[in-house]
Amino acid sequence: MLKSTFAAVAKAKQVSKSFFIKSNKQRKELEEQLALNKHKKNTGGIRDARQRRRISIDRSKRAEKYPLASKLHVADFKLRKLSGCKVTKLWIRKKMKSKIEMCYGKEVADKFNRSSNWYQRF
Repeated sequence: MLKSTFAAVAKAKQVSKSFFIKSNKQRKELEEQLALNKHKKNTGGIRDARQRRRISIDRSKRAEKYPLASKLHVADFKLRKLSGCKVTKLWIRKKMKSKIEMCYGKEVADKFNRSSNWYQRF
């Protein structure tokens, strides 16, 4: 009778009978893991519920490497956006390098790394 029940339910759900049997075997284990995750008592061999790591650091704690150039650059950025001009990734990188060169000198500007991580943080 049990096999005919699996076949009937699998047909009703439009999945294969073997898939339904396998998932039914794992049901008890999955319910235990869900119960532990709901109550945050997940320890030992059972894996914790996944949580997203926070990559960003609080801006007040992080020291800005080029504070004067950064303030000038943000002001330029806002003016350009308000005037309706296009602001591209290339423009942002070039202008930041020119602002650093203007404020701190050419040697410091040459050391400035215009990476994609810097761009994302900007």
